[in-house]
Formats: sequence, structure tokens, C-alpha cells
Amino acid sequence: QVQKWVREVRKEVVSATPESRTAFSTTVSVLEEVAERYGRWQDSECIALKDDLMKLETDGTGRVPLQAFYAAALNGSYQFTGKREDL
Repeated sequence: QVQKWVREVRKEVVSATPESRTAFSTTVSVLEEVAERYGRWQDSECIALKDDLMKLETDGTGRVPLQAFYAAALNGSYQFTGKREDL
């Protein structure tokens, strides 16, 4: 998803000056725009994940039963791709 989002940002920036799409200054502009927008983009993903987890929460505890967590993942609600050694 991040790659797709970065491509969309790049497309927007490059469309402003298509004649210089391969120029170093355009690459710098793309990176600046990505840096500017990334926090807001990631925050929206975090909020969506939190909302999904809150639906699975045991009322008022702030905890999600492991069985409910894994069942949601098996049903395709979300997928974590972190490596075991990174956890």
C-alpha cells in the first residue's frame, strides 16, 4: 500500500511539471511531498485499524480476545506482514 501511495504522490507532483519528470529537482520535490504527507496518511491507517480492533474488544476492557483477533485475520479483515524476528 505504501508503494501505491508514493506512486500517487509522485504522479501528482510530476503532473505539475511533466517536462522535468526525470530532473533531480523533481525527485527532491516528490520526496519532500511524501515526507509532508506521510504522517497524515499513516495516521488514517492507524485509525482504521484501531476502529476494527475496537469492534472486537471485550466491552470496556480495551482488550481483544486472541481467538477473536485470529478469527478476524483468517477472515481477511487485516494482515500483518512483520517478520517473527522483528516482533
